Amino acid sequence: MSSKSIYNIKKNYYTGNYKENIQLDTDDVTVYYKSLSIIDNYINNGPSTESIDLKTEYQQLIISDDSTLSVLLDKYISIIDSGSQEGIFDDIDIKDILSIEDPQIVNYALTLYFKILLRNGTSSLEDIFKSVSQLYKTLIKELLASNNDALYPYMELTFFLGQIAASLKNWDYLQGLIEFLNGKVDIASEDEIMLSFLELIYGVSSLDTQSKENGFYFVEDLVFNSSGNNLFVNLLMINLQLSNKNYEEAEQLINKIKSEEDLSQAGVFYEYFLIAQINYYLQVGTGDKDIIKSLREELNQVCELNGTTDKNPYLIEQKALSESFDTITSKYL
Repeated sequence: MSSKSIYNIKKNYYTGNYKENIQLDTDDVTVYYKSLSIIDNYINNGPSTESIDLKTEYQQLIISDDSTLSVLLDKYISIIDSGSQEGIFDDIDIKDILSIEDPQIVNYALTLYFKILLRNGTSSLEDIFKSVSQLYKTLIKELLASNNDALYPYMELTFFLGQIAASLKNWDYLQGLIEFLNGKVDIASEDEIMLSFLELIYGVSSLDTQSKENGFYFVEDLVFNSSGNNLFVNLLMINLQLSNKNYEEAEQLINKIKSEEDLSQAGVFYEYFLIAQINYYLQVGTGDKDIIKSLREELNQVCELNGTTDKNPYLIEQKALSESFDTITSKYL
Protein backbone atom coordinates (compact mmCIF):
# COMPACT_ATOMS: atom_id res chain seq x y z
CA MET A 1 0.00 0.00 0.00
CA SER A 2 1.34 3.44 -0.93
CA SER A 3 2.23 6.13 1.60
CA LYS A 4 -0.52 8.25 0.03
CA SER A 5 -3.08 5.56 0.90
CA ILE A 6 -1.84 5.38 4.49
CA TYR A 7 -2.03 9.17 4.63
CA ASN A 8 -5.68 9.06 3.51
CA ILE A 9 -6.54 6.29 6.00
CA LYS A 10 -5.21 8.31 8.93
CA LYS A 11 -6.74 11.55 7.69
CA ASN A 12 -10.13 9.85 7.28
CA TYR A 13 -9.98 8.50 10.82
CA TYR A 14 -8.90 11.69 12.58
CA THR A 15 -11.42 13.83 10.70
CA GLY A 16 -14.32 11.50 11.49
CA ASN A 17 -14.68 10.19 7.95
CA TYR A 18 -14.90 6.63 9.23
CA LYS A 19 -16.97 5.05 6.48
CA GLU A 20 -14.18 5.40 3.92
CA ASN A 21 -11.92 3.27 6.14
CA ILE A 22 -14.62 0.73 6.98
CA GLN A 23 -14.90 -0.11 3.27
CA LEU A 24 -11.18 -0.99 3.01
CA ASP A 25 -9.92 -4.53 2.58
CA THR A 26 -8.44 -5.85 5.83
CA ASP A 27 -4.69 -6.48 5.92
CA ASP A 28 -1.74 -5.84 8.23
CA VAL A 29 -1.58 -2.18 7.19
CA THR A 30 -5.27 -1.31 7.39
CA VAL A 31 -6.50 -3.46 10.29
CA TYR A 32 -5.71 -1.02 13.13
CA TYR A 33 -7.42 2.03 11.63
CA LYS A 34 -10.22 0.05 10.00
CA SER A 35 -10.99 -1.49 13.40
CA LEU A 36 -10.88 1.87 15.20
CA SER A 37 -13.04 3.40 12.48
CA ILE A 38 -15.70 0.72 13.04
CA ILE A 39 -15.55 1.33 16.80
CA ASP A 40 -15.56 5.12 16.67
CA ASN A 41 -18.24 5.25 13.99
CA TYR A 42 -20.44 3.18 16.30
CA ILE A 43 -19.71 5.50 19.25
CA ASN A 44 -19.92 8.82 17.41
CA ASN A 45 -22.57 8.17 14.75
CA GLY A 46 -24.54 5.31 16.29
CA PRO A 47 -25.01 1.70 15.11
CA SER A 48 -25.35 1.02 11.41
CA THR A 49 -28.59 -0.90 11.95
CA GLU A 50 -31.25 -0.84 14.65
CA SER A 51 -30.57 -2.60 17.96
CA ILE A 52 -27.20 -4.09 17.01
CA ASP A 53 -24.28 -4.21 19.42
CA LEU A 54 -20.76 -3.23 18.48
CA LYS A 55 -19.37 -6.78 18.72
CA THR A 56 -21.85 -8.04 16.12
CA GLU A 57 -21.15 -5.10 13.85
CA TYR A 58 -17.39 -5.54 14.23
CA GLN A 59 -17.42 -9.29 13.58
CA GLN A 60 -19.25 -8.73 10.31
CA LEU A 61 -16.21 -6.79 9.06
CA ILE A 62 -13.14 -8.05 10.96
CA ILE A 63 -11.99 -11.60 11.70
CA SER A 64 -10.23 -11.71 15.08
CA ASP A 65 -7.08 -13.76 15.68
CA ASP A 66 -4.79 -14.36 18.65
CA SER A 67 -2.45 -11.41 17.99
CA THR A 68 -1.94 -8.82 20.75
CA LEU A 69 -3.71 -6.12 18.74
CA SER A 70 -6.68 -8.36 18.03
CA VAL A 71 -6.99 -9.37 21.70
CA LEU A 72 -6.88 -5.71 22.78
CA LEU A 73 -9.44 -4.68 20.16
CA ASP A 74 -11.80 -7.42 21.39
CA LYS A 75 -11.39 -6.17 24.96
CA TYR A 76 -12.07 -2.58 23.87
CA ILE A 77 -15.27 -3.66 22.12
CA SER A 78 -16.36 -5.70 25.14
CA ILE A 79 -15.96 -2.66 27.42
CA ILE A 80 -18.00 -0.47 25.06
CA ASP A 81 -20.79 -3.06 24.81
CA SER A 82 -20.91 -4.27 28.42
CA GLY A 83 -19.36 -1.52 30.53
CA SER A 84 -16.65 -1.64 33.18
CA GLN A 85 -15.07 -5.05 33.84
CA GLU A 86 -12.86 -6.13 36.72
CA GLY A 87 -9.77 -8.06 35.68
CA ILE A 88 -9.93 -6.84 32.08
CA PHE A 89 -6.13 -7.11 31.85
CA ASP A 90 -5.66 -10.36 33.77
CA ASP A 91 -4.34 -12.10 30.65
CA ILE A 92 -2.21 -9.27 29.22
CA ASP A 93 0.37 -6.96 30.73
CA ILE A 94 2.26 -3.88 29.55
CA LYS A 95 5.47 -5.94 29.77
CA ASP A 96 3.98 -8.30 27.16
CA ILE A 97 3.38 -5.35 24.87
CA LEU A 98 6.84 -3.85 25.39
CA SER A 99 8.41 -7.20 24.47
CA ILE A 100 7.03 -6.94 20.92
CA GLU A 101 9.85 -6.24 18.46
CA ASP A 102 7.97 -3.99 16.02
CA PRO A 103 7.84 -0.47 17.56
CA GLN A 104 4.78 0.43 15.50
CA ILE A 105 2.84 -2.50 16.93
CA VAL A 106 4.06 -1.49 20.40
CA ASN A 107 2.74 2.00 19.70
CA TYR A 108 -0.69 0.77 18.55
CA ALA A 109 -0.99 -1.78 21.37
CA LEU A 110 -0.03 0.67 24.13
CA THR A 111 -2.51 3.21 22.79
CA LEU A 112 -5.27 0.58 22.82
CA TYR A 113 -4.27 -0.58 26.30
CA PHE A 114 -4.69 2.90 27.75
CA LYS A 115 -7.86 3.56 25.74
CA ILE A 116 -9.35 0.47 27.40
CA LEU A 117 -8.14 1.60 30.81
CA LEU A 118 -9.73 5.02 30.28
CA ARG A 119 -13.01 3.54 29.02
CA ASN A 120 -13.15 0.99 31.84
CA GLY A 121 -13.42 3.79 34.40
CA THR A 122 -11.49 1.97 37.13
CA SER A 123 -8.61 4.47 37.06
CA SER A 124 -8.81 8.24 37.36
CA LEU A 125 -7.76 10.48 34.48
CA GLU A 126 -4.89 11.76 36.62
CA ASP A 127 -3.64 8.22 37.30
CA ILE A 128 -3.83 7.31 33.62
CA PHE A 129 -1.92 10.47 32.70
CA LYS A 130 0.76 9.61 35.25
CA SER A 131 1.11 6.04 33.95
CA VAL A 132 1.21 7.03 30.27
CA SER A 133 3.58 9.96 30.77
CA GLN A 134 6.04 7.86 32.80
CA LEU A 135 6.02 5.07 30.22
CA TYR A 136 6.32 7.60 27.40
CA LYS A 137 9.32 9.23 29.06
CA THR A 138 11.07 5.84 29.19
CA LEU A 139 10.28 5.08 25.53
CA ILE A 140 11.55 8.46 24.36
CA LYS A 141 14.71 8.20 26.43
CA GLU A 142 15.47 4.83 24.82
CA LEU A 143 14.57 6.13 21.36
CA LEU A 144 16.88 9.15 21.58
CA ALA A 145 19.70 7.06 23.03
CA SER A 146 19.51 4.65 20.08
CA ASN A 147 20.44 7.39 17.56
CA ASN A 148 18.09 5.69 15.12
CA ASP A 149 17.35 7.66 11.94
CA ALA A 150 13.97 5.95 11.46
CA LEU A 151 10.77 7.98 11.50
CA TYR A 152 9.15 8.58 14.90
CA PRO A 153 7.22 5.38 15.78
CA TYR A 154 5.08 6.51 18.76
CA MET A 155 2.76 9.11 17.25
CA GLU A 156 -0.55 7.47 18.22
CA LEU A 157 0.56 7.10 21.85
CA THR A 158 1.80 10.71 21.84
CA PHE A 159 -1.52 11.91 20.48
CA PHE A 160 -3.43 10.01 23.18
CA LEU A 161 -1.14 11.50 25.85
CA GLY A 162 -1.74 14.97 24.43
CA GLN A 163 -5.50 14.45 24.58
CA ILE A 164 -5.28 13.41 28.24
CA ALA A 165 -3.08 16.42 29.03
CA ALA A 166 -5.65 18.70 27.37
CA SER A 167 -8.52 17.08 29.30
CA LEU A 168 -6.62 17.86 32.50
CA LYS A 169 -5.88 21.39 31.20
CA ASN A 170 -2.17 20.68 31.55
CA TRP A 171 -1.29 23.15 28.80
CA ASP A 172 2.41 23.36 29.68
CA TYR A 173 2.78 19.61 29.17
CA LEU A 174 0.88 19.75 25.88
CA GLN A 175 3.06 22.62 24.70
CA GLY A 176 6.14 20.58 25.58
CA LEU A 177 4.86 17.62 23.55
CA ILE A 178 4.25 19.84 20.53
CA GLU A 179 7.71 21.41 20.79
CA PHE A 180 9.27 17.95 21.06
CA LEU A 181 7.46 16.69 17.96
CA ASN A 182 8.41 19.80 16.00
CA GLY A 183 12.03 19.95 17.05
CA LYS A 184 13.42 16.61 18.22
CA VAL A 185 12.04 13.87 15.95
CA ASP A 186 11.10 13.28 12.33
CA ILE A 187 7.46 12.31 11.94
CA ALA A 188 5.94 10.68 8.88
CA SER A 189 3.82 12.84 6.58
CA GLU A 190 0.74 10.73 7.38
CA ASP A 191 1.22 11.50 11.10
CA GLU A 192 1.22 15.27 10.67
CA ILE A 193 -2.58 15.29 11.00
CA MET A 194 -2.18 14.27 14.66
CA LEU A 195 0.38 17.00 15.31
CA SER A 196 -1.93 19.54 13.66
CA PHE A 197 -4.80 18.52 15.94
CA LEU A 198 -2.60 18.82 19.04
CA GLU A 199 -1.57 22.29 17.86
CA LEU A 200 -5.25 23.13 17.27
CA ILE A 201 -6.22 22.03 20.80
CA TYR A 202 -3.39 24.06 22.30
CA GLY A 203 -4.07 27.08 20.07
CA VAL A 204 -7.76 27.26 20.96
CA SER A 205 -6.95 27.00 24.67
CA SER A 206 -4.24 29.65 24.63
CA LEU A 207 -4.52 33.40 24.39
CA ASP A 208 -1.94 33.51 21.61
CA THR A 209 -3.56 35.11 18.57
CA GLN A 210 -1.19 33.48 16.09
CA SER A 211 -1.89 30.00 17.47
CA LYS A 212 -5.65 30.58 17.20
CA GLU A 213 -5.29 31.84 13.64
CA ASN A 214 -3.22 28.80 12.67
CA GLY A 215 -5.91 26.57 14.14
CA PHE A 216 -8.59 28.37 12.17
CA TYR A 217 -6.69 27.94 8.89
CA PHE A 218 -6.12 24.24 9.63
CA VAL A 219 -9.84 23.60 10.16
CA GLU A 220 -10.75 25.82 7.20
CA ASP A 221 -8.53 23.60 5.04
CA LEU A 222 -10.26 20.49 6.42
CA VAL A 223 -13.66 21.97 5.56
CA PHE A 224 -12.51 22.89 2.07
CA ASN A 225 -11.14 19.39 1.40
CA SER A 226 -13.98 17.43 3.02
CA SER A 227 -17.05 16.08 1.27
CA GLY A 228 -19.09 18.99 2.63
CA ASN A 229 -21.27 17.01 5.01
CA ASN A 230 -18.56 15.85 7.43
CA LEU A 231 -20.26 16.46 10.77
CA PHE A 232 -17.07 16.34 12.84
CA VAL A 233 -15.22 18.87 10.67
CA ASN A 234 -18.26 21.15 10.55
CA LEU A 235 -18.52 20.99 14.35
CA LEU A 236 -14.89 22.06 14.64
CA MET A 237 -15.58 25.06 12.43
CA ILE A 238 -18.76 26.02 14.33
CA ASN A 239 -16.84 26.08 17.61
CA LEU A 240 -14.02 28.13 16.08
CA GLN A 241 -16.53 30.60 14.61
CA LEU A 242 -18.19 30.92 18.01
CA SER A 243 -14.85 31.48 19.73
CA ASN A 244 -14.15 34.28 17.23
CA LYS A 245 -17.70 35.66 17.67
CA ASN A 246 -18.51 35.04 14.00
CA TYR A 247 -22.14 34.29 14.77
CA GLU A 248 -23.54 34.60 11.25
CA GLU A 249 -21.06 32.02 9.91
CA ALA A 250 -21.79 29.71 12.86
CA GLU A 251 -25.53 29.98 12.22
CA GLN A 252 -25.07 29.14 8.54
CA LEU A 253 -23.18 25.96 9.43
CA ILE A 254 -25.78 24.96 12.03
CA ASN A 255 -28.57 25.39 9.49
CA LYS A 256 -26.57 23.45 6.90
CA ILE A 257 -26.17 20.49 9.25
CA LYS A 258 -29.84 20.58 10.29
CA SER A 259 -30.90 20.44 6.62
CA GLU A 260 -29.01 17.20 5.91
CA GLU A 261 -31.40 14.32 5.28
CA ASP A 262 -29.02 11.61 6.51
CA LEU A 263 -28.09 13.34 9.78
CA SER A 264 -27.85 10.66 12.46
CA GLN A 265 -29.43 11.65 15.77
CA ALA A 266 -27.58 8.86 17.58
CA GLY A 267 -24.01 8.93 18.76
CA VAL A 268 -21.67 11.40 20.40
CA PHE A 269 -21.28 13.69 17.38
CA TYR A 270 -24.97 14.58 17.54
CA GLU A 271 -24.59 15.33 21.26
CA TYR A 272 -21.86 17.84 20.40
CA PHE A 273 -24.03 19.33 17.67
CA LEU A 274 -26.72 20.01 20.27
CA ILE A 275 -24.11 21.55 22.59
CA ALA A 276 -22.87 23.76 19.74
CA GLN A 277 -26.42 25.02 19.18
CA ILE A 278 -26.89 25.70 22.91
CA ASN A 279 -23.63 27.67 22.98
CA TYR A 280 -24.68 29.60 19.88
CA TYR A 281 -27.99 30.73 21.38
CA LEU A 282 -26.36 31.55 24.72
CA GLN A 283 -23.72 33.68 23.01
CA VAL A 284 -25.93 35.59 20.61
CA GLY A 285 -28.14 36.48 23.58
CA THR A 286 -31.36 36.89 21.63
CA GLY A 287 -33.48 35.64 24.54
CA ASP A 288 -34.36 32.28 22.97
CA LYS A 289 -34.88 30.62 26.35
CA ASP A 290 -37.45 28.14 25.03
CA ILE A 291 -35.10 27.01 22.27
CA ILE A 292 -32.24 26.54 24.73
CA LYS A 293 -34.52 24.64 27.10
CA SER A 294 -35.68 22.39 24.27
CA LEU A 295 -32.10 21.71 23.14
CA ARG A 296 -31.05 20.85 26.69
CA GLU A 297 -33.97 18.45 27.04
CA GLU A 298 -33.07 16.79 23.74
CA LEU A 299 -29.43 16.54 24.84
CA ASN A 300 -30.48 14.79 28.03
CA GLN A 301 -32.63 12.35 26.04
CA VAL A 302 -29.91 11.58 23.49
CA CYS A 303 -27.28 11.08 26.20
CA GLU A 304 -29.61 8.76 28.09
CA LEU A 305 -30.13 6.67 24.95
CA ASN A 306 -26.39 6.65 24.25
CA GLY A 307 -25.53 5.82 27.86
CA THR A 308 -23.28 8.90 28.02
CA THR A 309 -25.08 10.99 30.66
CA ASP A 310 -22.13 10.61 33.04
CA LYS A 311 -19.57 11.25 30.30
CA ASN A 312 -20.98 14.22 28.37
CA PRO A 313 -18.85 17.26 29.36
CA TYR A 314 -21.74 19.72 29.10
CA LEU A 315 -24.00 17.68 31.37
CA ILE A 316 -21.14 17.10 33.82
CA GLU A 317 -20.53 20.85 33.98
CA GLN A 318 -24.23 21.61 34.40
CA LYS A 319 -24.51 19.03 37.18
CA ALA A 320 -21.51 20.53 38.97
CA LEU A 321 -23.00 24.03 38.71
CA SER A 322 -26.33 22.76 40.02
CA GLU A 323 -24.70 20.97 42.95
CA SER A 324 -22.64 24.08 43.75
CA PHE A 325 -25.78 26.23 43.72
CA ASP A 326 -27.61 23.73 45.95
CA THR A 327 -24.72 23.81 48.41
CA ILE A 328 -24.78 27.60 48.55
CA THR A 329 -28.54 27.80 48.99
CA SER A 330 -28.59 25.11 51.68
CA LYS A 331 -25.88 26.96 53.58
CA TYR A 332 -27.19 30.50 53.40
CA LEU A 333 -30.96 30.26 52.87
